[in-house]
Formats: sequence, structure tokens, C-alpha cells
Amino acid sequence: MLVDQGGTGGAVTHPAHQLPEAGTSGGSDVVASVPEIMKVKAGQPGRLGSEPSTSSTTDTSTRSVPVESPMVNTRLRTTLQANGYTEADLANELGVDAKTVQRWVTQDRTPHRSTAYKVAKLLDVPQTWLWPGLDDDPASDAREEVVAFYPHRADTPKRLWLELLLGAKQQIDLFANASLFLPEDNPESIDIIRHKAEGSIPVRILMGDPDSPAADLRGQEERLYEGLIGRIRMALAYYRPLAAVEGVSFHLHQTALYNSIFRYDDQMLVNQHIYGTYGYLAPILHLRRIEGADLFDTYMKSFEMVWEQSSPYQPDK
Repeated sequence: MLVDQGGTGGAVTHPAHQLPEAGTSGGSDVVASVPEIMKVKAGQPGRLGSEPSTSSTTDTSTRSVPVESPMVNTRLRTTLQANGYTEADLANELGVDAKTVQRWVTQDRTPHRSTAYKVAKLLDVPQTWLWPGLDDDPASDAREEVVAFYPHRADTPKRLWLELLLGAKQQIDLFANASLFLPEDNPESIDIIRHKAEGSIPVRILMGDPDSPAADLRGQEERLYEGLIGRIRMALAYYRPLAAVEGVSFHLHQTALYNSIFRYDDQMLVNQHIYGTYGYLAPILHLRRIEGADLFDTYMKSFEMVWEQSSPYQPDK
């Protein structure tokens, strides 16, 4: 390990020093012995700024410099070495400045949670092992995933639904019983979905089976009775042309609908249903996927489970 002392003193080499693990008391816990004190020219402060000698009888051409800062993140440094990474290598992998990575190592700085997640994934260790402080506020990831909360679906800006649909470039997933409000509030949405699918963006539409017991029960729970069945059939009339579009997968489900999920790439609108309450009066949660967090993915797992149990929609039958 080279330590540049500045001035004309040049670089001095010294062996690495292993610090005690986080949570130990030091002293007898140190595994490796501290190497001999480095000698540098007087008047040239060392990297760690130790005090110069004040004795008049002492040779003032040298003074002591501690080998290593107690702020060094030893776990990160040794894990990088064990995986064959340099600080520059890690910076390139993450797309960040090499000085940023250097501060993580030499100053024990903690990166953003999403970045810490990427580092931990690359090095195949838990992120909280590298940065124990990330355990201090486990709810912060969820807060970052929540973009907005609307007390009622009716409070959600109509333009938001259209903007998310227009902005989708990778995946569109729609999961509801009827989702009738979408074409009613934004009549152009069906044509936009068609255009997206024809442009090689996968689209999955998952709607309730109007002939299923689950749909009948939901009508009773929402006090809509046959009205809900009618809304599903009306919605199918709107969405039916999409069933023949290449790139659109259209299924019907027969499950209890806990949440309606509208996913556009890494953003999602979740209509959180409440027993005995109409869908337009139930809350909407606007989420954005954040690496290292799991709220977005939790809803997507729910979608995938229902999708696996659903059946392809066959309009002609």
C-alpha cells in the first residue's frame, strides 16, 4: 500500500494493517500487529495530521504518522480485494467517480441505499455487512418508492394515467376487474396501448371473468350486485380489439381482487380496494421501483401469481 506524503518526501511503502471488526473493543481484539511507525520529513504533515515532536533534544527530521485512519471501512476494502476489484474497477461498474468509491473506503462514507445494494450484489455480501448503519432506518427504502398517495382514485390526475402510459418503453401490465375508468376518462388509451404493443412493447391485460363466482361475490361486497358484472362486460367491449393485436396478452382471472395494479415500466399505480367501497373511492398508491427496496416487487409478485392462474381471453366464445 502506497501513501503519498506530499512535498519532496516521495512515497513510502508499508504493510497493510487489519483493524478490529465493527463492534469489538480494539486492543486485544486486533488480529494483526501494528507495523512500525512510518518516518517522514519534519514540517510535512502526514496524511493523518499527527502532532510533531516538541522535545528540543529529539531529532526533528522525523516524526510519527499513524498507519491507518480509524475511519477506514476495512470490510469494504478487504471484500474488494477478495473479489479482485480495485476502487477504480468498482467505480466503473457503478458508473460513479473513482473518488466517490475512495471516500467509501478511506472515510467510511455510506452511499445511497440503491447504490449500496448494487455494490453488495457485485461483491456477493449483504449491504448491511458493508455498511451497518443502513440498518438504522429500514423504512426509508419504502418511503423512497412511494411517489404519491391519493386518498381516492377519483383524486388521481387524469393526465397522470395518460403520461405513464405514453412514457412506457419496456412493459405495460394492467390488472383489475373492469378497469373501465381508463378508456372512459382517456378514450385514446386503447389506441395508445395498441400502438405500444405494435412497437414491440409487451402488454399484459388481466381482467375479471364476468361469469366467475369471484366476480359475483365482488358485486355483492361493493353493493353493486349485477352492476359490477355489467361494468366488466362493458370494459371487455372496450378492450376486446386488443386481444387480436400482436404483442398483447389478454387474460381473464377468477380470483378475489385485493388491489388493482397498473404497471408502466418501473412505475406503478395501485388501487387499494376496501370492503364495501367503490373502486373510485379507494386509495391510489403511486410507486417507483428502487433497487434494494421491495414494495414495488411485492405487488408485481401478486400480479404474477394471478397471471399464472388466469386463462386467455377468447372473445369469440
